Amino acid sequence: EQGQVIIGQSSISHSLEFGVSISPTDTDIFNGPYEQARRHLDEINSQSMLTGVVVSDNLLTDNVMGGVRMSGDVTGVGSVPLSRIVNNSIVGVLVDDVPSGIGISVSNNSAPTLLNNIIVNSDIAIDIDASSVVDPNIDPDLPPLAVVGGTVFANNTTDASNAIIGLGAFPIVLDVANGDPLFMDATNGNYYLAPNSLAIDSAIESLEERPDM
Repeated sequence: EQGQVIIGQSSISHSLEFGVSISPTDTDIFNGPYEQARRHLDEINSQSMLTGVVVSDNLLTDNVMGGVRMSGDVTGVGSVPLSRIVNNSIVGVLVDDVPSGIGISVSNNSAPTLLNNIIVNSDIAIDIDASSVVDPNIDPDLPPLAVVGGTVFANNTTDASNAIIGLGAFPIVLDVANGDPLFMDATNGNYYLAPNSLAIDSAIESLEERPDM
């Protein structure tokens, strides 16, 4: 798409913050967000979604705060970024053998699709705040904001913080401490998938997202 930003096929490690951080633009003179053109869809775009950044096929390791931070407009007035965070391997920092940081953080009225990611060694693997979720019990006619599917979780303190979304569609939870294979040799930086790992060929080919749109 014209003007689309893609962060892909990169290896990012040992950052003091997040490996990838996506945040809103500066505010205008009235401290409000700059207005952007909403995406035109077959149905009325009542949630003001706007095509956002694509983060795909990256290896994000040992970044202190976490792998990916996706943040929208805190005021809720600006457009809602519809981003794709797909096919990434995110490995957190072990502090005295304890997982730390956040694998993927979603906050402030964001609407990403998180698909086919591997998240390991994080305090919270996927942390999605309430402003980035549509509760179907409250707004059954609205499509979801954040969408999660095909995630492989391993050695995280908490896999998912949001009870509405949970682990998402088709999750795989590995018990690496008891022998479930994942990477060839993560200690020495070899993140190829190990033989017989459940992560091999586990990606979802397609996931219905926001069908009403």
